[in-house]
Amino acid sequence: MAFLAWAVGIRILVMFEPLWLSLESDIDVWQCPQQENCGNSFASFSFMGIIMSVYLETNTSVLSPWCANNEERREEKREERREKREERREKREEKRREEKRREEKRREEKRREEKRREEACDDDSSCPMEHPPGHRGGFGTGPKPLAQPLLSGRDGTRGAGTAQFDLLSS
Repeated sequence: MAFLAWAVGIRILVMFEPLWLSLESDIDVWQCPQQENCGNSFASFSFMGIIMSVYLETNTSVLSPWCANNEERREEKREERREKREERREKREEKRREEKRREEKRREEKRREEKRREEACDDDSSCPMEHPPGHRGGFGTGPKPLAQPLLSGRDGTRGAGTAQFDLLSS
């Protein structure tokens, strides 16, 4: 920070160099009234050094709270971003938990419905038998599968008007 202040101070002094040169005669009188060569560039540079030190002192004392405040603002913004990320993460987790609850409710409802059907079928013998898709039947499981047609004809098609069925498969 001090280096930055020095750099800014030097830049300001270079910008106002004509002003320093006009003050050179005042510096001569003020610094060494009885010497001849006192108004050289060293005297003006020493005067600029005094102004620079005053500038640096005020600059650091003025800018230090601002820099600290700026750092506090950065930290506050970081904290706000952190809080927002945490809130978004909590919302996502809550959605996941809610979806799991809904899925568990669906499963439980399916189980209850299945139990209710089983109990209704156990009590009532006229209950229709329900089978899962692709069920082929079997001993004591309900209706038999359809008989398969016999293919007659050289090209593997059924004969015209002579649909015969394989009764052995039933």
